[in-house]
Amino acid sequence: MSTRRPPDDGAAPPFRVLGPFEVFVDDRRLELGGPRIRTLLALLTANAGRVMQVGALVDALWGTDAPPDGAQTVRTYVSRLRRSLSAAGRLIVTHQVGYALRLVPGALDAGNFERLVATGRDALTASRHADAVTRLTSALELWRGDAYAEFGDVPLLHSEAGRLAAMRLAATEDRIDAELATGASSGLLDELTELTERHPGHDRVWGQLMIALYRAGRQVDAVEVFGRARAVLVGRFGLDPSAQLTEIHRRLLNNDARLLGVPAAVTTTSVPARDDLPGAVARFTGRAAELSRLLAVPTGPPAAVAAIDGMAGIGKTTLAVHAAHLLADHYRDARLFLDLHGHTPGRAPTTPMAALDTLLRALGVPGGRIPDDLDARAALWRAELATRSVLVVLDDAADLAQLRPLLPGTARTLVLVTSRHRLVGLDSALSVSLDVLPEADAAALFAGVLGDDRAADAGAVHDVVDRCGYLPLAIRLAAARLRARPSWPVRYLAERLRGLGWPLAELEADDCGVAAALAPSCDRLAPPARRMFRLLGLHPGPDFDAPAAAALAAIAVPEAERLLEHLVDDHLLRQSAAGRYRFHALVRRHAHAAALAEESEPERRAALRRVVDFSRHTTHRPSDERPPISLGPAAAVSFPSSTPATAADATPAEVVRIAGFAREIRS
Repeated sequence: MSTRRPPDDGAAPPFRVLGPFEVFVDDRRLELGGPRIRTLLALLTANAGRVMQVGALVDALWGTDAPPDGAQTVRTYVSRLRRSLSAAGRLIVTHQVGYALRLVPGALDAGNFERLVATGRDALTASRHADAVTRLTSALELWRGDAYAEFGDVPLLHSEAGRLAAMRLAATEDRIDAELATGASSGLLDELTELTERHPGHDRVWGQLMIALYRAGRQVDAVEVFGRARAVLVGRFGLDPSAQLTEIHRRLLNNDARLLGVPAAVTTTSVPARDDLPGAVARFTGRAAELSRLLAVPTGPPAAVAAIDGMAGIGKTTLAVHAAHLLADHYRDARLFLDLHGHTPGRAPTTPMAALDTLLRALGVPGGRIPDDLDARAALWRAELATRSVLVVLDDAADLAQLRPLLPGTARTLVLVTSRHRLVGLDSALSVSLDVLPEADAAALFAGVLGDDRAADAGAVHDVVDRCGYLPLAIRLAAARLRARPSWPVRYLAERLRGLGWPLAELEADDCGVAAALAPSCDRLAPPARRMFRLLGLHPGPDFDAPAAAALAAIAVPEAERLLEHLVDDHLLRQSAAGRYRFHALVRRHAHAAALAEESEPERRAALRRVVDFSRHTTHRPSDERPPISLGPAAAVSFPSSTPATAADATPAEVVRIAGFAREIRS
C-alpha cells in the first residue's frame, strides 16, 4: 500500500534520488515493486530527458545473465510503470530505439540541487557571499543520504552516484569558502575536521581548516594541520602541497592580517578562464546553414552536444573551431580544445582515461584528486563542469566508446564533437553532416586562398574545383599550390589536373595531402570492410547496389549490405538513392590505388569477372525482376582470356567491346 509523504517535506519534488529512491504521485509514495523495476525507473530518472535504448536497459538490469526475452520484459516493466505514474501524466515516452522519462523543471531533486549550486557559484564569483551561503546551503539540504545507494551494483547508476557525490563535495567547499568570506570560523571546525578525514587528498579543505583555526585564535594548531596535510599528501598520494596551501601556511607564519578576512579567491581551486581554442580560422567560406544550426544550439541543462561528421578533408574541424570562436563569449569559465586523434597516422586514438586526465587538469584539478578508475574519473569531470560555464571542442573522435565518458551531464556546457564516423548512437545531440561545398562556395574558397586576380578566370576556377571534387581540403591544397607558382595561370593548373585524372599526388603540400587524410579512415577499417572498400575501387560503374557489391566480393548479399552501410557511416561511401551507393571521386581514386597495391592481379580479374557476369545474368530476367544496373562506358568484360585487371587497364579494342556490352545491357 502506498504511504503519504510526510507533511514536513513541504514542496519536495516528486522524484527524489539524493537519498533513498522515492517517487511521489498526488502526495503519495509509490510502491514501485521488485528491485529490477525499481532499477529501471532509477535508470530512466538518472537519464531524464535522454533516450535510453532498450538494449542498454537490458544490459543494466541483467548484465551477462540477460534472459532471451529481456527486451520484452523491459517493455512489460515500462507498461507497469506507466500505469503507476498515470496520475502524473504521460511521463515515459516511447522512441524508436527505447524510452525517455520527461520531467518538468523542479520534479527531480538532483536537478534542483544542480540549479541551486550553479546560482550559488555565480553569487560566490560575484562576491555576494551571504547570498552564496544561502543558495548553497539550500542545495545541500536537499540531500537525505547517498544518491542511488541501493543500486551500487548497477554501473550506470554507480557512475551517476559518483558524479553527484563529487558535486556535493564541491558545493560544500564552495559554501565553506562563502562562509569564511563572511567572517565565520569556529562554527566550521568540526565539519572541516571531518572533511579532511574523509577527503585527505583535497588541498582545499586542508586550507579551509587552517584558516578557520587561525581565526579561532589557534595559530599553533593551524600550523600543525599544515604539517599533517603535507605528511598525508606526500605519504599517501606522492604529492607536495599545492601552491595555494603553501601560501596559506606562509601567511600563518607571518600573522598575515588578510587571513582574518580572507577572500574566497585565496582558498578556491578554481582557475582563471582558460582558452585552448586554436587560432581563428582564416578565410572561412560557406557553411552558412550548418553554422546557423550550431549557433542556435540551446544551452543546458542538459548539456548541449553537437556532433559534426563527414569524410576526411570536408572541413569538420574548421567549422567547429569557427563556431567555437563565435560562441566563446557565452562560456566564461573555460574554452577547451582536445584532439582525440581518432584518425591520426601512426598514433592510437586517445583513451578516455588520458582524455579525462587532460581535461580535468585544464580545469585546474590537481593530479592527486584525479581517480584511477574510469567511471570515477568521468564522474569527477561531470561534477567539475556542473557549476561552470564551459565550451569544449572534442576533435576527431574515433567512436562512441571513446566519446561517452567525456560528455557532461546536466551543466551549462556546450560540447562540439567532430568525427569521420556518424555518431548515430549519441542521444539528444544535434547532428550536422557535412557534404562537399556547393560550386559557388568552392570557387570562393579557392579564390580566397589564392589571393590574387588569377581567380578572375571563372571557367578555369570551375574546372579546378570540379577536379577537386568540391572537397575543401583538396581546394585549399590546389589553391596553395597555385599561389606558390605565381607564373602559372589557373588554366594551366586545370589542365594539369585534367591530364592526371583524379590527381591525389598533385593535391599535397608538405605533410598534408588528400591521400594522407584518407588513409587513416581506410587503415582502421575491419578487414572485411577494408577488402570491400578496395574491391569497390575496381567497380566499372558510377554507382552500384548491394547485390553487385556481393558479386564483386563473392559474399552473401546481407553481408555486403552491412559492409556498405558501415562504409557509409564512415563517410567512405555515399548513397545516391535508397539502396544505391557511389564514391566521392577522390575516395574512389584512393580505393582504386588500394586495390592495385593490395589485391593481386588474378584476384582483381576474378572480382571484375564476377560483377560483369552478375550484370549479364540480371539482363536475362524479366524487366520487372531486374535490379537497377549501372555500368560505365569502360566496364570489364567477362571473357576469361581477356578480362582486364581494372577498367583503367582495358585496351582500346576492349573498350569498344565493353561499350557494346554496356549498350546491350541497357537495351
